[in-house]
Amino acid sequence: MAVQTAPSSPTTSPADTCTMEATDRILQEITAVGCCLEAMDSKILDLTVASTSIRADIAGFQEKVTDLDRRLTTVEDHVASLPDQEAELWSLRAKVIDLEDRSCRDNVRLSGIPEHKEGFYPSSLAWISHCHWSSKESTGLTLYIK
Repeated sequence: MAVQTAPSSPTTSPADTCTMEATDRILQEITAVGCCLEAMDSKILDLTVASTSIRADIAGFQEKVTDLDRRLTTVEDHVASLPDQEAELWSLRAKVIDLEDRSCRDNVRLSGIPEHKEGFYPSSLAWISHCHWSSKESTGLTLYIK
């Protein structure tokens, strides 16, 4: 938008000519600044879109970090209980070994069974009636011989 200036005429003073030239320069500079402002407006719009996208990404990261923090807390709680569980495991393992050792021993004592009186079915000689746990002297089993 250049302003047309009137050609110097004999009635135009040199001060008016300088003022017109200065006005033309100022107008050209204002036009150049306007073009720069339009370019800056488009860049600001691009930056606004980019910052909105970055905010959305940050919100997604915050969600993931919160979820990971919750999961990490759960794992830490589980790991904290492992020494107690390990101690219980070793205790139970020792009990199992002891029970297996005791089950291999001859720990049932039968007395009062006559020998050499077996028939065709040896199991038909004796039957167990019931257990006596109340008697301190009892072995726990009462056998009746036929």
